[in-house]
Amino acid sequence: MLSSIELYRSSNGDVWHLLHEVGDGLWIVRHQANLPSGGVATDMDVLDFMSQSSHGPEHDVLKKLLLEGDDLWLESGQHPDTAVASTVDHHPVQSSVLPD
Repeated sequence: MLSSIELYRSSNGDVWHLLHEVGDGLWIVRHQANLPSGGVATDMDVLDFMSQSSHGPEHDVLKKLLLEGDDLWLESGQHPDTAVASTVDHHPVQSSVLPD
């Protein structure tokens, strides 16, 4: 089962999600570009994403989620606390379970 949580939605329409494949433990950050930029989705390993030289608010949200969050939402698809990143200026966190 693939679980997803929206990390950040920028003012220009770009969206970042944290994806987790519950069965194999795969952790991916998916960046969905806005439509004027082509709307292309790019997947990156969480460690590679966090080691990028440029750090935006999407990195801050992920760091806060990983350090303070409870990963039980990954199995259920429901985040236990939608205020995980409330100290960062962005849209609220949303979660969903994606079909296999």
